Amino acid sequence: MKKTAICLLALGLVFGMGATVNAECTCKANEKTGSGWCTDCKHGLCYGVEVKNEDLYKALAGTKVDAKALKCEGCKAVAEKGGTCDHCKITYANGMSYGSFVSAALCCGKMTDPATIKCEACKGAAEGKSEGAYCDACKAGFVGHFAFATKTAYDAAKGAMKVLANAAKTCATCPTCAKAMVTNGTCDKCKATYLNGEKKKA
Repeated sequence: MKKTAICLLALGLVFGMGATVNAECTCKANEKTGSGWCTDCKHGLCYGVEVKNEDLYKALAGTKVDAKALKCEGCKAVAEKGGTCDHCKITYANGMSYGSFVSAALCCGKMTDPATIKCEACKGAAEGKSEGAYCDACKAGFVGHFAFATKTAYDAAKGAMKVLANAAKTCATCPTCAKAMVTNGTCDKCKATYLNGEKKKA
């Protein structure tokens, strides 16, 4: 009888732990915002694109910043109002700093539920039914579920999203190349250098 009770208790603890892990999974929360890393499932979302490598995710994710603690004068000048430091090439928006040119273009987008959009053209673009275009009537252009208020921002985001999608696919063969693609960097393994998502010719 005691052995049976102990076994039932052990099973209860195992299932209880499993329930706790599932309850703490952040995947659903990430889906609502379009971005976030799930430590339980070992994958994340960046602007609605699935990312399976944590280093790539971190390269794209923003970092909270204290504008007053910045030493670079160029960064200080743009950190509070938003913008990119010409010297450091770091973009600031909504209290966050971004080192990736991909994130710099996408971070100004506003996550929007397609169900709330009345314009059929914009709704179709937000749902991925069309390649999308900037809508002058709505003053918005959609890249995925993210709305961009100006034509310039929309065009930049559209190009950045293509680089992000390619980088996410590249993770399967070379994660370090994928990271270099979104940061205009060089892959330590392949020695390939990237500019605006494209491999530079030797």
